[in-house]
Amino acid sequence: MSANEGKKADLSYEDAVKRLEEIVNLLEKGEASLEQSLDLFKEGMALAKVCEQQLAEMEEEITRLQINAEGKLEEEAVEFPNE
Repeated sequence: MSANEGKKADLSYEDAVKRLEEIVNLLEKGEASLEQSLDLFKEGMALAKVCEQQLAEMEEEITRLQINAEGKLEEEAVEFPNE
């Protein structure tokens, strides 16, 4: 993983989505050179992967919620490995 990819992994979900929106807007304008467009596309793909991973982790955590014997919602602590 490059240093730039590591920085993307540290972004919050909201910040990653905001940057993805910026990239989409830049690409839709069509004002970037081919090389710049390719770089933006690569960055966008990396951000999309980060968002997908974060959502998968959240989904896994949600599925860990269980109903206990008394019928109350009980949360089982889940720790995710740092990759």
